[in-house]
Amino acid sequence: MIAETDGSAADPKPDASAENAEKPAAPAHKPAPKKKKKKRRKARKRSIEDELADLAEEEAQFDEWGRPIRKKKHRRRRKTRKLSCTLVLLTVILATSSVLSVTILALAKEMYGIDKDVQEKIITIPEGASVASIAEQLQKENMISLPKVFRLVSRMNGKDGSYIAGEHVLSASMSYETMIEELCTNYADDREPTRVIIREGTTLLDAAKI
Repeated sequence: MIAETDGSAADPKPDASAENAEKPAAPAHKPAPKKKKKKRRKARKRSIEDELADLAEEEAQFDEWGRPIRKKKHRRRRKTRKLSCTLVLLTVILATSSVLSVTILALAKEMYGIDKDVQEKIITIPEGASVASIAEQLQKENMISLPKVFRLVSRMNGKDGSYIAGEHVLSASMSYETMIEELCTNYADDREPTRVIIREGTTLLDAAKI
């Protein structure tokens, strides 16, 4: 009888080099755990130092009684802003006052006839003329320059509707009130009537001479 050979004895032994090739290669350098601990300690130290610095800054912002300390820079900025605002207000006030003073002086000169022509003119007022038309006529004759002011003065003095038609002697040097009084006065009523006696036998030429 042929003896049966054992399969285990017949199989070849595995190669050691192949087993070593299949195993993963070990890392060349492993991080040392001691270095990690040092880095963590340094980070903790830095964070503590930062916290202490923040606390010191917060404490520096308050005084002994716990009141906040105001910085001088902010006060200076506020003072400069206040000064600039006051300067702007002063300039505006001065400008407005100067403009008002000039306009008031010009209005006073116009209303009181200051520095105007003294020469007299005959102004004829038509019948039924209104205050507006009279003011425009006086403006065309260079008697006044502000017809609206003339109408206002006439209304304030209660002379609207009291103007008399006819010829009136006016001057540009008169004030507005004086002009209104002259235009509302009828000098024909104040004149005394004159009696003319024509004898019999006088011709027209002789009567015209009388």
